[in-house]
Amino acid sequence: MAIIVAVDLGTSSIRTTAYTLNGEAVASKAREIPLEVVGERVEQDATAIGNTTLELLKNLEAALGDDRKQVIAIGITNQRESTVAWRRGTGEVLSPLISWQDGRGQDVLARIEKDGGSKLIIEKTGLAMSPYFSATKMESIVSTSDVTSYSDGAMGTLDSYIVYLLGGQSLDSAFVTDPSNASRTMLFNIDTFTFDDELLSLFSIPRRLLPEISPTTLSGIKVANGLPFAGVSIASVVGDQQASLFGQGRFEVGATKVTHGTGTFVLSNAGTLRRRPNKGLLESIGWQVKTDHIEEEAVYVTEGTVFTTGSAIRYLRDNLSLISNYEEIDQVAGGVKDSDTVTFIPSFSGLGTPYWRRDVGAAIYGLSASTTKGHIVRAALEGIAIRTTQVIEQMEAVLGEPVSTITCDGGLTKSSLYLQIQADQSNREIMLPKVAESSSYGAFLLAAISVGTVDMTKAKELIRFTTAVSPSKKSYSSSQRRQRFEKYIERHLSETKVDRLSQG
Repeated sequence: MAIIVAVDLGTSSIRTTAYTLNGEAVASKAREIPLEVVGERVEQDATAIGNTTLELLKNLEAALGDDRKQVIAIGITNQRESTVAWRRGTGEVLSPLISWQDGRGQDVLARIEKDGGSKLIIEKTGLAMSPYFSATKMESIVSTSDVTSYSDGAMGTLDSYIVYLLGGQSLDSAFVTDPSNASRTMLFNIDTFTFDDELLSLFSIPRRLLPEISPTTLSGIKVANGLPFAGVSIASVVGDQQASLFGQGRFEVGATKVTHGTGTFVLSNAGTLRRRPNKGLLESIGWQVKTDHIEEEAVYVTEGTVFTTGSAIRYLRDNLSLISNYEEIDQVAGGVKDSDTVTFIPSFSGLGTPYWRRDVGAAIYGLSASTTKGHIVRAALEGIAIRTTQVIEQMEAVLGEPVSTITCDGGLTKSSLYLQIQADQSNREIMLPKVAESSSYGAFLLAAISVGTVDMTKAKELIRFTTAVSPSKKSYSSSQRRQRFEKYIERHLSETKVDRLSQG
Protein backbone atom coordinates (compact mmCIF):
# COMPACT_ATOMS: atom_id res chain seq x y z
CA MET A 1 0.00 0.00 0.00
CA ALA A 2 1.89 3.05 -1.25
CA ILE A 3 1.35 6.27 0.72
CA ILE A 4 1.87 9.91 -0.22
CA VAL A 5 2.16 12.69 2.37
CA ALA A 6 0.70 16.14 1.72
CA VAL A 7 1.98 19.17 3.64
CA ASP A 8 -0.49 22.08 3.64
CA LEU A 9 1.16 25.31 4.82
CA GLY A 10 -1.84 27.56 5.39
CA THR A 11 -2.16 31.05 6.82
CA SER A 12 -3.78 30.00 10.08
CA SER A 13 -2.66 26.37 10.36
CA ILE A 14 -0.32 23.69 9.07
CA ARG A 15 -1.67 20.24 8.26
CA THR A 16 0.15 17.05 7.28
CA THR A 17 -1.91 14.19 5.84
CA ALA A 18 -1.02 10.70 4.64
CA TYR A 19 -3.05 9.43 1.66
CA THR A 20 -3.24 6.03 0.03
CA LEU A 21 -3.21 5.97 -3.76
CA ASN A 22 -6.99 5.61 -3.63
CA GLY A 23 -7.22 9.03 -2.03
CA GLU A 24 -8.03 7.78 1.46
CA ALA A 25 -6.58 9.81 4.33
CA VAL A 26 -5.10 7.32 6.80
CA ALA A 27 -3.45 9.77 9.22
CA SER A 28 -3.33 13.51 9.77
CA LYS A 29 -1.68 15.97 12.12
CA ALA A 30 -2.43 19.70 12.29
CA ARG A 31 -1.68 22.76 14.38
CA GLU A 32 -2.72 26.40 14.32
CA ILE A 33 -0.02 29.02 13.78
CA PRO A 34 -0.13 32.63 15.02
CA LEU A 35 -0.34 35.73 12.88
CA GLU A 36 0.86 39.13 14.08
CA VAL A 37 -1.05 42.13 12.78
CA VAL A 38 0.10 45.68 13.50
CA GLY A 39 -1.58 48.20 11.22
CA GLU A 40 -0.70 47.24 7.65
CA ARG A 41 2.11 44.98 8.82
CA VAL A 42 1.11 41.31 8.86
CA GLU A 43 3.86 38.85 9.75
CA GLN A 44 4.54 35.32 10.95
CA ASP A 45 7.58 33.66 12.51
CA ALA A 46 9.21 31.67 9.70
CA THR A 47 11.46 29.72 12.06
CA ALA A 48 8.45 28.65 14.11
CA ILE A 49 6.61 27.62 10.95
CA GLY A 50 9.57 25.52 9.89
CA ASN A 51 9.86 23.87 13.30
CA THR A 52 6.12 23.21 13.44
CA THR A 53 6.23 21.61 10.00
CA LEU A 54 9.05 19.28 11.03
CA GLU A 55 7.31 18.40 14.30
CA LEU A 56 4.04 17.60 12.54
CA LEU A 57 5.85 15.41 10.04
CA LYS A 58 7.59 13.62 12.92
CA ASN A 59 4.22 13.06 14.62
CA LEU A 60 2.69 11.82 11.37
CA GLU A 61 5.58 9.45 10.85
CA ALA A 62 5.02 8.03 14.34
CA ALA A 63 1.27 7.71 13.72
CA LEU A 64 1.89 5.67 10.58
CA GLY A 65 4.01 3.12 12.44
CA ASP A 66 5.13 0.31 10.14
CA ASP A 67 3.25 1.95 7.26
CA ARG A 68 5.94 4.66 7.27
CA LYS A 69 7.92 2.32 4.99
CA GLN A 70 5.22 2.69 2.34
CA VAL A 71 5.60 6.48 2.00
CA ILE A 72 6.97 7.17 -1.48
CA ALA A 73 6.53 10.93 -1.93
CA ILE A 74 5.71 14.25 -0.29
CA GLY A 75 3.64 17.02 -1.90
CA ILE A 76 3.70 20.57 -0.58
CA THR A 77 1.09 23.29 -0.92
CA ASN A 78 1.44 26.71 0.63
CA GLN A 79 -0.05 30.09 1.35
CA ARG A 80 0.99 32.13 -1.66
CA GLU A 81 2.81 35.49 -1.88
CA SER A 82 4.07 35.32 1.72
CA THR A 83 7.84 35.89 1.65
CA VAL A 84 10.90 35.22 3.83
CA ALA A 85 14.70 35.63 3.62
CA TRP A 86 17.39 33.33 5.03
CA ARG A 87 21.00 32.19 4.62
CA ARG A 88 21.37 29.04 2.56
CA GLY A 89 24.64 28.05 4.18
CA THR A 90 23.43 28.16 7.78
CA GLY A 91 19.62 28.22 7.66
CA GLU A 92 19.59 31.46 9.66
CA VAL A 93 16.31 33.29 9.03
CA LEU A 94 16.88 36.96 8.18
CA SER A 95 13.30 38.27 8.16
CA PRO A 96 9.82 37.48 9.36
CA LEU A 97 7.53 35.71 6.93
CA ILE A 98 5.76 38.74 5.51
CA SER A 99 2.18 37.62 4.95
CA TRP A 100 0.22 37.88 1.72
CA GLN A 101 -2.15 40.11 3.71
CA ASP A 102 0.60 42.66 4.41
CA GLY A 103 -0.10 46.06 2.85
CA ARG A 104 3.06 48.04 3.55
CA GLY A 105 4.18 48.16 -0.11
CA GLN A 106 1.69 50.76 -1.29
CA ASP A 107 4.31 53.55 -1.45
CA VAL A 108 6.61 51.41 -3.60
CA LEU A 109 3.82 50.78 -6.08
CA ALA A 110 2.89 54.47 -6.11
CA ARG A 111 6.49 55.31 -7.06
CA ILE A 112 6.52 52.70 -9.81
CA GLU A 113 3.24 53.93 -11.23
CA LYS A 114 4.45 57.52 -11.16
CA ASP A 115 7.50 56.41 -13.15
CA GLY A 116 5.28 54.64 -15.69
CA GLY A 117 6.02 51.06 -14.68
CA SER A 118 2.50 49.81 -13.96
CA LYS A 119 1.68 48.94 -17.57
CA LEU A 120 4.82 46.80 -17.78
CA ILE A 121 3.92 44.92 -14.60
CA ILE A 122 0.33 44.24 -15.59
CA GLU A 123 1.29 43.11 -19.11
CA LYS A 124 4.14 40.80 -18.08
CA THR A 125 2.71 39.32 -14.90
CA GLY A 126 -1.07 39.26 -15.40
CA LEU A 127 -1.45 40.72 -11.90
CA ALA A 128 -2.89 43.91 -10.50
CA MET A 129 -0.84 46.69 -8.92
CA SER A 130 -1.26 45.62 -5.32
CA PRO A 131 0.97 45.03 -2.26
CA TYR A 132 -0.83 41.69 -2.04
CA PHE A 133 1.91 40.17 -4.20
CA SER A 134 5.46 39.22 -3.19
CA ALA A 135 7.55 41.88 -4.95
CA THR A 136 6.76 44.67 -2.50
CA LYS A 137 7.45 42.32 0.41
CA MET A 138 10.79 41.38 -1.16
CA GLU A 139 11.63 45.04 -1.68
CA SER A 140 10.94 45.65 2.01
CA ILE A 141 13.16 42.72 3.04
CA VAL A 142 16.01 43.88 0.79
CA SER A 143 15.81 47.43 2.14
CA THR A 144 15.51 46.54 5.83
CA SER A 145 17.53 43.31 6.29
CA ASP A 146 21.08 42.08 5.70
CA VAL A 147 20.07 39.55 3.05
CA THR A 148 22.08 41.20 0.25
CA SER A 149 25.24 41.39 2.36
CA TYR A 150 25.59 37.59 2.43
CA SER A 151 26.87 35.61 -0.53
CA ASP A 152 24.49 32.83 0.53
CA GLY A 153 21.50 35.14 1.02
CA ALA A 154 18.19 33.72 -0.23
CA MET A 155 14.65 34.98 -0.50
CA GLY A 156 11.48 33.32 -1.63
CA THR A 157 7.91 32.30 -0.99
CA LEU A 158 7.17 29.82 1.79
CA ASP A 159 7.34 26.77 -0.46
CA SER A 160 10.98 27.46 -1.35
CA TYR A 161 11.94 27.87 2.31
CA ILE A 162 10.26 24.61 3.41
CA VAL A 163 11.77 22.61 0.54
CA TYR A 164 15.18 24.02 1.50
CA LEU A 165 14.51 23.10 5.14
CA LEU A 166 13.53 19.52 4.31
CA GLY A 167 16.52 19.26 2.00
CA GLY A 168 18.96 19.69 4.87
CA GLN A 169 19.62 23.42 5.34
CA SER A 170 22.88 23.64 3.43
CA LEU A 171 24.21 25.24 0.27
CA ASP A 172 23.58 21.91 -1.43
CA SER A 173 19.89 21.88 -0.45
CA ALA A 174 17.38 22.45 -3.22
CA PHE A 175 16.38 26.09 -3.67
CA VAL A 176 13.35 25.97 -5.95
CA THR A 177 9.86 27.24 -6.52
CA ASP A 178 7.25 26.38 -9.15
CA PRO A 179 5.35 28.52 -11.68
CA SER A 180 2.14 28.57 -9.61
CA ASN A 181 4.02 30.34 -6.80
CA ALA A 182 6.45 32.31 -8.96
CA SER A 183 3.55 33.78 -10.92
CA ARG A 184 2.30 35.42 -7.70
CA THR A 185 5.50 37.35 -7.02
CA MET A 186 5.00 40.19 -9.56
CA LEU A 187 8.52 39.37 -10.79
CA PHE A 188 7.64 36.40 -13.02
CA ASN A 189 6.96 36.79 -16.74
CA ILE A 190 4.07 34.43 -17.48
CA ASP A 191 4.97 34.32 -21.18
CA THR A 192 8.63 33.34 -20.78
CA PHE A 193 8.30 31.46 -17.44
CA THR A 194 11.29 33.29 -15.97
CA PHE A 195 11.96 35.97 -13.40
CA ASP A 196 12.06 39.04 -15.62
CA ASP A 197 15.04 41.43 -15.59
CA GLU A 198 12.90 44.54 -16.12
CA LEU A 199 10.57 43.57 -13.28
CA LEU A 200 13.49 42.77 -10.96
CA SER A 201 14.93 46.20 -11.73
CA LEU A 202 11.66 47.98 -10.91
CA PHE A 203 11.75 46.56 -7.38
CA SER A 204 15.58 46.51 -6.99
CA ILE A 205 15.60 42.75 -6.37
CA PRO A 206 18.92 40.95 -7.10
CA ARG A 207 18.26 37.83 -9.16
CA ARG A 208 20.84 35.84 -7.16
CA LEU A 209 18.54 35.90 -4.13
CA LEU A 210 15.70 34.09 -5.91
CA PRO A 211 15.07 30.36 -6.35
CA GLU A 212 15.27 28.26 -9.47
CA ILE A 213 11.93 27.75 -11.19
CA SER A 214 11.00 24.07 -11.53
CA PRO A 215 7.85 22.41 -12.88
CA THR A 216 5.13 21.89 -10.26
CA THR A 217 6.06 18.21 -10.38
CA LEU A 218 9.54 18.22 -8.85
CA SER A 219 12.22 15.62 -9.46
CA GLY A 220 15.47 14.63 -7.79
CA ILE A 221 14.81 16.25 -4.39
CA LYS A 222 14.75 14.09 -1.27
CA VAL A 223 14.26 14.72 2.44
CA ALA A 224 17.64 14.89 4.18
CA ASN A 225 18.90 12.28 6.62
CA GLY A 226 17.94 12.89 10.23
CA LEU A 227 14.61 14.49 9.34
CA PRO A 228 11.13 12.92 9.34
CA PHE A 229 10.56 10.83 6.21
CA ALA A 230 14.28 10.93 5.38
CA GLY A 231 14.99 9.72 1.84
CA VAL A 232 11.44 10.31 0.59
CA SER A 233 11.06 12.33 -2.63
CA ILE A 234 9.67 15.85 -2.42
CA ALA A 235 7.60 15.41 -5.55
CA SER A 236 5.49 18.58 -5.91
CA VAL A 237 5.06 22.15 -4.76
CA VAL A 238 2.03 24.21 -5.67
CA GLY A 239 0.28 27.36 -4.43
CA ASP A 240 -2.69 26.56 -2.23
CA GLN A 241 -5.41 28.00 -4.45
CA GLN A 242 -4.11 26.26 -7.56
CA ALA A 243 -3.78 23.06 -5.51
CA SER A 244 -7.42 23.42 -4.51
CA LEU A 245 -8.47 23.85 -8.16
CA PHE A 246 -6.53 20.71 -9.06
CA GLY A 247 -7.79 18.83 -6.01
CA GLN A 248 -11.38 19.50 -7.07
CA GLY A 249 -10.73 18.14 -10.56
CA ARG A 250 -11.31 21.40 -12.38
CA PHE A 251 -9.33 20.27 -15.39
CA GLU A 252 -11.57 21.66 -18.15
CA VAL A 253 -11.44 25.20 -19.50
CA GLY A 254 -13.99 27.33 -17.63
CA ALA A 255 -14.23 24.96 -14.66
CA THR A 256 -14.44 27.15 -11.56
CA LYS A 257 -13.94 26.68 -7.84
CA VAL A 258 -14.47 28.92 -4.83
CA THR A 259 -12.43 28.61 -1.65
CA HIS A 260 -13.65 30.40 1.47
CA GLY A 261 -10.74 30.77 3.88
CA THR A 262 -9.38 33.90 5.49
CA GLY A 263 -10.36 35.45 2.17
CA THR A 264 -12.32 34.06 -0.76
CA PHE A 265 -10.48 32.94 -3.88
CA VAL A 266 -12.32 32.24 -7.12
CA LEU A 267 -10.26 30.42 -9.75
CA SER A 268 -11.17 29.30 -13.25
CA ASN A 269 -9.17 27.00 -15.48
CA ALA A 270 -8.23 29.21 -18.44
CA GLY A 271 -6.51 26.50 -20.48
CA THR A 272 -3.05 26.60 -22.03
CA LEU A 273 -3.22 30.08 -23.56
CA ARG A 274 -3.16 33.51 -21.93
CA ARG A 275 -6.55 35.19 -21.67
CA ARG A 276 -5.23 38.64 -20.71
CA PRO A 277 -8.22 39.38 -18.48
CA ASN A 278 -9.34 42.84 -17.47
CA LYS A 279 -12.18 43.90 -15.17
CA GLY A 280 -9.93 43.57 -12.11
CA LEU A 281 -9.19 39.87 -12.61
CA LEU A 282 -5.76 38.28 -12.29
CA GLU A 283 -3.93 35.79 -14.46
CA SER A 284 -1.49 33.24 -13.05
CA ILE A 285 -0.07 29.81 -13.73
CA GLY A 286 -2.17 26.96 -12.36
CA TRP A 287 0.34 24.12 -12.64
CA GLN A 288 3.01 22.71 -14.91
CA VAL A 289 3.08 18.91 -15.06
CA LYS A 290 6.36 17.66 -16.50
CA THR A 291 7.96 14.34 -15.53
CA ASP A 292 9.88 11.49 -17.16
CA HIS A 293 6.59 9.79 -18.09
CA ILE A 294 4.17 12.67 -18.71
CA GLU A 295 4.46 16.20 -20.04
CA GLU A 296 1.57 18.61 -20.44
CA GLU A 297 1.42 22.26 -21.37
CA ALA A 298 1.24 24.60 -18.40
CA VAL A 299 -2.29 25.57 -17.40
CA TYR A 300 -3.22 29.21 -16.84
CA VAL A 301 -5.84 30.30 -14.34
CA THR A 302 -7.98 33.38 -14.09
CA GLU A 303 -8.52 34.52 -10.53
CA GLY A 304 -10.57 36.93 -8.51
CA THR A 305 -10.17 37.66 -4.83
CA VAL A 306 -12.37 38.78 -1.95
CA PHE A 307 -9.91 39.69 0.79
CA THR A 308 -12.29 39.35 3.75
CA THR A 309 -14.32 36.20 4.42
CA GLY A 310 -13.29 34.07 7.38
CA SER A 311 -11.84 37.18 9.00
CA ALA A 312 -15.30 38.79 8.86
CA ILE A 313 -16.83 35.79 10.63
CA ARG A 314 -14.06 35.89 13.24
CA TYR A 315 -14.85 39.57 13.75
CA LEU A 316 -18.49 38.74 14.47
CA ARG A 317 -17.32 36.12 16.96
CA ASP A 318 -14.32 37.76 18.65
CA ASN A 319 -15.11 41.48 18.49
CA LEU A 320 -18.89 41.68 18.53
CA SER A 321 -19.65 38.37 20.29
CA LEU A 322 -22.62 37.79 17.97
CA ILE A 323 -21.71 34.12 17.73
CA SER A 324 -19.57 32.06 20.09
CA ASN A 325 -18.41 29.54 17.48
CA TYR A 326 -18.81 28.80 13.78
CA GLU A 327 -21.45 26.18 14.46
CA GLU A 328 -23.77 28.97 15.65
CA ILE A 329 -23.80 30.76 12.29
CA ASP A 330 -26.86 28.94 10.98
CA GLN A 331 -28.66 29.09 14.30
CA VAL A 332 -28.21 32.85 14.70
CA ALA A 333 -28.55 33.94 11.08
CA GLY A 334 -31.33 31.43 10.47
CA GLY A 335 -33.31 32.90 13.34
CA VAL A 336 -34.43 35.77 11.09
CA LYS A 337 -36.13 35.44 7.72
CA ASP A 338 -33.80 37.97 6.06
CA SER A 339 -31.25 40.69 6.87
CA ASP A 340 -33.98 43.34 7.07
CA THR A 341 -32.39 46.73 6.33
CA VAL A 342 -28.82 45.73 7.17
CA THR A 343 -26.00 45.64 4.61
CA PHE A 344 -22.55 44.35 5.60
CA ILE A 345 -19.58 45.19 3.35
CA PRO A 346 -16.81 42.67 4.18
CA SER A 347 -13.56 44.56 3.55
CA PHE A 348 -11.39 44.59 6.66
CA SER A 349 -8.36 44.05 4.40
CA GLY A 350 -9.67 46.22 1.58
CA LEU A 351 -11.58 45.30 -1.57
CA GLY A 352 -10.12 42.89 -4.11
CA THR A 353 -11.69 42.07 -7.49
CA PRO A 354 -12.85 44.15 -9.30
CA TYR A 355 -12.05 47.24 -7.18
CA TRP A 356 -8.49 46.61 -5.89
CA ARG A 357 -8.76 49.15 -3.10
CA ARG A 358 -6.66 48.19 -0.08
CA ASP A 359 -7.56 51.50 1.59
CA VAL A 360 -11.26 50.68 2.02
CA GLY A 361 -12.36 49.34 5.40
CA ALA A 362 -15.44 47.31 6.28
CA ALA A 363 -18.81 48.89 6.92
CA ILE A 364 -22.28 48.04 8.20
CA TYR A 365 -25.19 50.10 6.85
CA GLY A 366 -28.88 50.16 7.65
CA LEU A 367 -28.88 49.54 11.40
CA SER A 368 -32.12 50.37 13.16
CA ALA A 369 -33.65 50.00 16.60
CA SER A 370 -35.10 46.67 15.50
CA THR A 371 -31.78 45.23 14.24
CA THR A 372 -30.78 41.99 15.96
CA LYS A 373 -27.58 40.00 15.90
CA GLY A 374 -29.28 37.62 13.47
CA HIS A 375 -29.74 40.43 10.96
CA ILE A 376 -26.07 41.41 11.17
CA VAL A 377 -24.74 37.85 10.86
CA ARG A 378 -27.08 37.14 7.94
CA ALA A 379 -26.04 40.40 6.26
CA ALA A 380 -22.40 39.33 6.58
CA LEU A 381 -23.18 36.04 4.81
CA GLU A 382 -25.03 37.93 2.09
CA GLY A 383 -22.14 40.37 1.67
CA ILE A 384 -19.66 37.55 1.18
CA ALA A 385 -21.98 35.75 -1.25
CA ILE A 386 -22.59 38.91 -3.30
CA ARG A 387 -18.89 39.76 -3.50
CA THR A 388 -18.20 36.18 -4.60
CA THR A 389 -20.91 36.39 -7.24
CA GLN A 390 -19.43 39.63 -8.58
CA VAL A 391 -16.15 37.82 -9.15
CA ILE A 392 -17.79 34.81 -10.83
CA GLU A 393 -19.61 37.09 -13.26
CA GLN A 394 -16.33 38.80 -14.13
CA MET A 395 -14.90 35.33 -14.86
CA GLU A 396 -17.69 34.57 -17.31
CA ALA A 397 -17.04 37.82 -19.16
CA VAL A 398 -13.37 36.94 -19.62
CA LEU A 399 -13.79 33.25 -20.46
CA GLY A 400 -16.74 33.86 -22.76
CA GLU A 401 -18.47 30.82 -21.31
CA PRO A 402 -21.12 30.45 -18.61
CA VAL A 403 -20.10 29.09 -15.23
CA SER A 404 -23.11 26.93 -14.51
CA THR A 405 -21.77 24.93 -11.56
CA ILE A 406 -19.37 26.00 -8.82
CA THR A 407 -17.34 23.71 -6.63
CA CYS A 408 -16.80 25.16 -3.20
CA ASP A 409 -14.56 24.44 -0.23
CA GLY A 410 -13.28 26.13 2.92
CA GLY A 411 -14.57 26.82 6.40
CA LEU A 412 -17.71 28.70 5.43
CA THR A 413 -19.04 25.70 3.53
CA LYS A 414 -19.89 24.19 6.92
CA SER A 415 -22.79 26.64 6.99
CA SER A 416 -25.71 25.20 5.04
CA LEU A 417 -27.41 28.60 5.22
CA TYR A 418 -24.44 30.28 3.60
CA LEU A 419 -24.39 27.70 0.80
CA GLN A 420 -28.04 28.36 0.09
CA ILE A 421 -27.49 32.13 0.08
CA GLN A 422 -24.56 31.66 -2.31
CA ALA A 423 -26.63 29.47 -4.62
CA ASP A 424 -29.47 32.01 -4.56
CA GLN A 425 -27.24 35.05 -5.12
CA SER A 426 -25.24 33.45 -7.93
CA ASN A 427 -28.21 31.52 -9.36
CA ARG A 428 -25.87 28.55 -9.76
CA GLU A 429 -25.61 25.08 -8.31
CA ILE A 430 -22.96 24.66 -5.59
CA MET A 431 -21.07 21.36 -5.37
CA LEU A 432 -18.98 20.28 -2.37
CA PRO A 433 -16.00 17.95 -2.82
CA LYS A 434 -15.99 14.76 -0.76
CA VAL A 435 -12.51 15.65 0.54
CA ALA A 436 -12.88 18.93 2.39
CA GLU A 437 -9.14 19.72 2.39
CA SER A 438 -8.91 20.39 -1.34
CA SER A 439 -5.47 22.06 -1.28
CA SER A 440 -3.96 19.11 0.57
CA TYR A 441 -5.69 16.71 -1.83
CA GLY A 442 -4.35 18.61 -4.84
CA ALA A 443 -0.80 18.41 -3.46
CA PHE A 444 -1.28 14.66 -2.97
CA LEU A 445 -2.52 14.15 -6.55
CA LEU A 446 0.31 16.20 -8.07
CA ALA A 447 2.93 14.32 -6.04
CA ALA A 448 1.37 11.00 -7.11
CA ILE A 449 1.50 12.09 -10.74
CA SER A 450 5.09 13.24 -10.30
CA VAL A 451 6.31 9.83 -9.14
CA GLY A 452 4.26 7.99 -11.75
CA THR A 453 1.77 6.17 -9.54
CA VAL A 454 -1.26 8.15 -10.77
CA ASP A 455 -2.00 9.60 -14.21
CA MET A 456 -4.47 12.33 -15.16
CA THR A 457 -7.20 9.80 -15.94
CA LYS A 458 -6.82 8.17 -12.53
CA ALA A 459 -6.69 11.60 -10.86
CA LYS A 460 -10.11 12.43 -12.32
CA GLU A 461 -11.49 9.16 -10.97
CA LEU A 462 -10.23 9.98 -7.48
CA ILE A 463 -12.22 13.22 -7.25
CA ARG A 464 -15.76 12.90 -5.94
CA PHE A 465 -18.45 15.30 -4.77
CA THR A 466 -21.07 14.92 -2.07
CA THR A 467 -23.50 17.77 -1.50
CA ALA A 468 -25.24 19.78 -4.22
CA VAL A 469 -27.12 22.97 -3.34
CA SER A 470 -29.44 24.42 -5.96
CA PRO A 471 -30.92 27.93 -6.14
CA SER A 472 -34.35 28.17 -4.53
CA LYS A 473 -37.14 30.73 -4.52
CA LYS A 474 -37.14 32.79 -1.36
CA SER A 475 -39.62 35.08 0.30
CA TYR A 476 -37.25 37.95 -0.46
CA SER A 477 -35.55 38.91 -3.70
CA SER A 478 -31.87 38.08 -4.02
CA SER A 479 -31.59 40.68 -6.76
CA GLN A 480 -32.97 43.38 -4.47
CA ARG A 481 -30.41 42.44 -1.80
CA ARG A 482 -27.66 42.76 -4.35
CA GLN A 483 -28.91 46.10 -5.67
CA ARG A 484 -28.92 47.45 -2.13
CA PHE A 485 -25.43 46.06 -1.47
CA GLU A 486 -23.99 47.62 -4.63
CA LYS A 487 -25.62 50.96 -3.83
CA TYR A 488 -23.93 51.00 -0.44
CA ILE A 489 -20.57 49.80 -1.73
CA GLU A 490 -20.44 52.63 -4.27
CA ARG A 491 -21.29 55.06 -1.49
CA HIS A 492 -18.62 53.51 0.70
CA LEU A 493 -16.00 53.81 -2.05
CA SER A 494 -16.85 57.44 -2.72
CA GLU A 495 -16.55 58.27 0.97
CA THR A 496 -12.99 56.90 1.13
CA LYS A 497 -11.03 59.95 0.02
CA VAL A 498 -7.56 58.72 -0.95
CA ASP A 499 -5.37 58.61 -4.00
CA ARG A 500 -5.28 55.07 -5.34
CA LEU A 501 -3.39 53.10 -7.92
CA SER A 502 -5.02 52.44 -11.27
CA GLN A 503 -5.34 48.85 -12.39
CA GLY A 504 -4.81 49.35 -16.10
